[in-house]
Amino acid sequence: MKKRYIILIGVLVILILGYIGFKCFCLYYYNPKQINKNDFEKLKSGLVFKEDVVINTKSVTEYLEKDNIKIRNDFQDFTLKENWYVLNNSNKDNKVAFTMNGPTETYLDYLKAEDITVYNGSLKNTKVKDRIRFLENNNIKNDIDFFKFMNKQKYPAFNILTSVKEMRSVYSTYLMFNIMVPSVNYINEIKGDYIGYILNLNNIKEVSILKNKKRYILTFLGNDYFTDDYVRKLLNTIIIE
Repeated sequence: MKKRYIILIGVLVILILGYIGFKCFCLYYYNPKQINKNDFEKLKSGLVFKEDVVINTKSVTEYLEKDNIKIRNDFQDFTLKENWYVLNNSNKDNKVAFTMNGPTETYLDYLKAEDITVYNGSLKNTKVKDRIRFLENNNIKNDIDFFKFMNKQKYPAFNILTSVKEMRSVYSTYLMFNIMVPSVNYINEIKGDYIGYILNLNNIKEVSILKNKKRYILTFLGNDYFTDDYVRKLLNTIIIE
C-alpha cells in the first residue's frame, strides 16, 4: 500500500512539474516584451473618441465618382496625380490633396486573415484562431468596437495563473495591433446615414465608411485647407453604392 502511495505522489509531482514547465514555456513563447510597450501605449492613447460626426446625405448637382463612391465635386482646381487629386497651387511643403478608395479590408479583416503581412512586421507565434477568439470573447463586431476596446486596455502582464488561451489571444491580437494601427491624435465616430470613423493625424484626416463589411476610405491631406467643418459638410454629400 505504501508503495502505491509513493508511486501516486511521484506521478502527481511529475504532472505538476510538467504543468509548471509547460506554463513557463508559454510565458516565454508569448512574452509580452515582444510587443513594444512604448508603441502600444502611444497607439492606444490616440484612440480617444471625440465629437461624433453625423452624416445626413444631401443630393448635389455635380459629383466626383470613384470606386462606387460619389461626393460633391469641389475639386475642379485639383489635378489628378497617381490616384491623388492635388490642389494646383499647392507645393511640396504645403501640399493639399484628396483621394478616395474602396471597397477595401477593414482592420478586423486583417485580424481575421489567415496569412497576411502587415507593414513588413513580424507576426511571430501568432495564429488567426487566437485573434478570432479574442474578438468573439470581447464582443468586437467592427473597427469602431476594436478601437474603443483597445483604448481601455493595459499593456499585458501574464503570469503562471494566466490561461494559455488568454496568453495566445492577447499576445496575437496586441502584437498585430502594434503593427497595423496608425498613430493618431483622436477619432471621430461617424453616425447617421452611414457609420464609420475619422482617424485624425497631424496633417491628415482619414475617413473610413463601413458598409457591407467593407471599408471605403477618403483621405484629406492639409488640415488648414480641409478643416473639420469643411470635411463634415462635404461628407453630407457622400453616396456609396
